[in-house]
Amino acid sequence: MKSKINIILITLFYINNIYSQSTLTVGSKTPTIDVTNSFLKKNINLEDKFIVLDFWNPECSSCLDEISHLNKLAIKYKSNKNLIFLSITYRNIDEIKSIIKIIPFETNIIIDETAKSFKDFDRVRKGDYGAWIDYETILIDNKGIIKWIDSSKNLNEEIIENFLNNKTIFSVKDNYENNYATNIDTDTPATDEFLLNINSKYEKVKYSFTLSSVQRKEQSVKKVVNKIDDGIYVCINENLKRHISNLTSISELKIITPQNRLENFNIIYKNRLDKLNNTEELIKSDVKFNLLRTLNLKEYLENKTTEVYVLSLVDKNKLENSIDNGLPNQLRENKSYFFFNNTNTKYLCNKISEKFNYIVEDESNLTTNFNFILNKNNIEEIIKNLSAYGLQLKKQTREIQFNVYK
Repeated sequence: MKSKINIILITLFYINNIYSQSTLTVGSKTPTIDVTNSFLKKNINLEDKFIVLDFWNPECSSCLDEISHLNKLAIKYKSNKNLIFLSITYRNIDEIKSIIKIIPFETNIIIDETAKSFKDFDRVRKGDYGAWIDYETILIDNKGIIKWIDSSKNLNEEIIENFLNNKTIFSVKDNYENNYATNIDTDTPATDEFLLNINSKYEKVKYSFTLSSVQRKEQSVKKVVNKIDDGIYVCINENLKRHISNLTSISELKIITPQNRLENFNIIYKNRLDKLNNTEELIKSDVKFNLLRTLNLKEYLENKTTEVYVLSLVDKNKLENSIDNGLPNQLRENKSYFFFNNTNTKYLCNKISEKFNYIVEDESNLTTNFNFILNKNNIEEIIKNLSAYGLQLKKQTREIQFNVYK
């Protein structure tokens, strides 16, 4: 009986894999590529051309990380009139404008607003967790036949030369399901176990605050859970400076804590006494009050003269209101860029401060949320990128306020 069940499971898995695989493969005849809506509004003739077709979108951070690699190849083969590089996206033109302020494209950008080409080229996949986009690069020869499908990072001059000369192309393509799986942000078992224990332990509790030392099994876990509607705040395995920074949005560089309080703590807080009046500000204020009272600390404000970076608004016309790209207020990043979505400038300054270990003061007086893409290699690149948004980040010597706890 057990062997029959195994056979059924294997069969179902095999069938599922068949239907999750692309119907377009190397050797297939390609669908028509609609190039009428090119970003620069120029005519693009694809007849008898060898085509490098790259699928990308602004929310695909790995795609944006690989643009510089494609740019180098596009520049290398710029003089070859038989070869054309296309970067196709279904995002709207305003989002593309915000991208190219920071990230240059040497390829031809095609806007496929109806996502027809994404569907025709079978880039929309169905898996266990719903539909997702397969961002890959496809090489199409001058007869409209697919010669190569892989990640753009694996494309090189040898492959392109073989492609142009109708020679066999060897691919190092990984299975796309494995690539997809590695991008899923999952909790470690220790995190799941810890939070499950919290939920069961405090299920019937109306109000509680617990500050505990980090146990061995929690040492690899760092997590902040902030469920305002349930009056719950949990922060695992952080030191006192980080806890206070999380609760106040003050940079850790402006927080001074006692030298004998360098260990990490867990904070577990729950308040269901007045759910209707719970706000993030009130909950964090209450958690901070309990934290300082438990550690017998008092807060003092002291002014000190130090070097800081100051963010100010120079040209409001360059700063566009945040574009709704379907993503929440969050920070994403890859190895080259920060992606701030629907973010205010105070949060932006705090993250720059964390990354480069500089105090960054926000004097822009902006209250609207915005989208930013910033090259995170160094502070000079950040300054250059912010200027494209009409913002200035300048180093100054200032007397600023520090939060001192003793």
